[in-house]
Amino acid sequence: MNMSQEQLQFKKFVEANAPKVAALFDWKKREVIFSRVDNYLKFASSGEDMLTRFLVGVWLHDNKYGFDMISAVKRLDTRYLNIIYKWLNKPIWP
Repeated sequence: MNMSQEQLQFKKFVEANAPKVAALFDWKKREVIFSRVDNYLKFASSGEDMLTRFLVGVWLHDNKYGFDMISAVKRLDTRYLNIIYKWLNKPIWP
């Protein structure tokens, strides 16, 4: 089965804005590779960690990794906040 238009748009968004996070997905199977996410979160910077939790949560339609918007706004630098703002401004629900 092919990816939906929304899944393709989200894939492009992640690849363009967070290439390290893109590697945590199996796009052909249309799924998150949880073992990769869990391993990545062990060594990711705090910004990468929060962005990963956000993007994986969007894909899953679930806050499995405990993304917190208030903490993100308080702690993230402009680079990571702008990625989240970009998504919030024009959400892509895969």
